[in-house]
Amino acid sequence: MRNSLLLWVSAILILMLPRCHDADEDTFSLKGVTTKVTGENIVIENNHGSAISYFAAETETLKTIRWTPVSTSDNTIASGSSKVVPWDDIVSKEMLQQGDQVIVHWWLAQDSIATSPEINRNPLTL
Repeated sequence: MRNSLLLWVSAILILMLPRCHDADEDTFSLKGVTTKVTGENIVIENNHGSAISYFAAETETLKTIRWTPVSTSDNTIASGSSKVVPWDDIVSKEMLQQGDQVIVHWWLAQDSIATSPEINRNPLTL
């Protein structure tokens, strides 16, 4: 009986391990682009194979604005590179705080305004 109980407890602990993570770091990967929260920054890592451009905004703010995917030197990340984006640089109507939800939209970098790009979304919780 005692061995059965130990086996059950061990099985439950093993099942819970993959769900444990650092509360200060949320990570999402899609097509080689990884976004993660580190402190009061978002890090965007581009391993897509091509340069990408991005636009980051808080989810409630996104419901009230219109935006166009534009590629500039400020929002473009070369393949194999990463960029640190402070929370202050994320579009939001109010000051961002831990627990807020942000969407990092990204697309293949193009000259100026992108025409009909495939826009990908990496959601994060700060």
